[in-house]
Amino acid sequence: MTYCKLGDLAFTVQAHNKENIGNIIRIVGSHGLGRWYDIEGLTWVWIVETEGSPLVYEDQQGIKYYESTGAVPDIFLRRITPSEELVEESKEACHA
Repeated sequence: MTYCKLGDLAFTVQAHNKENIGNIIRIVGSHGLGRWYDIEGLTWVWIVETEGSPLVYEDQQGIKYYESTGAVPDIFLRRITPSEELVEESKEACHA
């Protein structure tokens, strides 16, 4: 089971680089199962696009660089879901 799915809007709740926590992202693709920094074993990794601040990554030498599209493990993300009220308003608008 994953926290997110393709097309979801989500935010980061954990990150190898703390600057990435709280970023709003959209899931646009999947790397599938892979390894990620300090996570033991395999984890599901998404391809995401930022909806604001760029993602911060580090190369092998520890030099930081910034990207608007990149990879993020599912375990670091939480899907943004609309409120029940917004869902009901949307349903009513569709049927009007």
